[in-house]
Amino acid sequence: MGVLKTTLSLCLLGAVLMTTGCGMKQLRIDNEQLRMENDQLRLETGKHKQTSKDYSDKLRETEELSSQERLKLRNEMDKMREQFNTGLDEQIRENQALVQKFKDLTIIEIGEAALFGSGQADLTKEGSALVRELAKVFTQYAGYHMRVEGHTDSKPIGGSLKDKYPSNWELSTARATSVIRYMIYGLKIPPETLTAVGYAQYRPIADNETEKGRAKNRRIRIVVFKDLPEQK
Repeated sequence: MGVLKTTLSLCLLGAVLMTTGCGMKQLRIDNEQLRMENDQLRLETGKHKQTSKDYSDKLRETEELSSQERLKLRNEMDKMREQFNTGLDEQIRENQALVQKFKDLTIIEIGEAALFGSGQADLTKEGSALVRELAKVFTQYAGYHMRVEGHTDSKPIGGSLKDKYPSNWELSTARATSVIRYMIYGLKIPPETLTAVGYAQYRPIADNETEKGRAKNRRIRIVVFKDLPEQK
């Protein structure tokens, strides 16, 4: 009887320890998930603040419109976004593109793989086709401006690529310029409606400590806004 009690006690103790171990493991997983979610929220908040700062003049201009003019503009932008979504349907389904609304701006995020080869700044055949889809929509709307931003991950340029792109600054700028150059010389879009800028790794949207995060950060970001005349 004593042996049976001892065996039962050991079994119960083992079960308790196993349950505690599983609980601790789950707690660590939950804490890690919470940390990742908090980091992502911080990045998203920072991104929105930076966008508001970068385009404060354009956002202020739309706020100065009459309510009727602002409604007309927003309806027009909604229609434009629908067309961008249709044109980028394949890339959106493959999680390589995203069309968003931010206040009175339209923002399009496009992953590196949809436009360029790894570490390259020349548009691929598929990338050129994607840019043509963007241009097809953009040229239907008079008075708009498109700003193309190049972004990279935080890994330094290495190997033979370093001779061509000494840092991520050069690579991000070259990629944005490649999109603009094709629009101007290949698609005959007026240069005054386009701007290119490179931000290297300094405006991430995901954690650069993971491969998945770095892949998200290697992107082209396009911001479309109405180029309103100055108010007198």
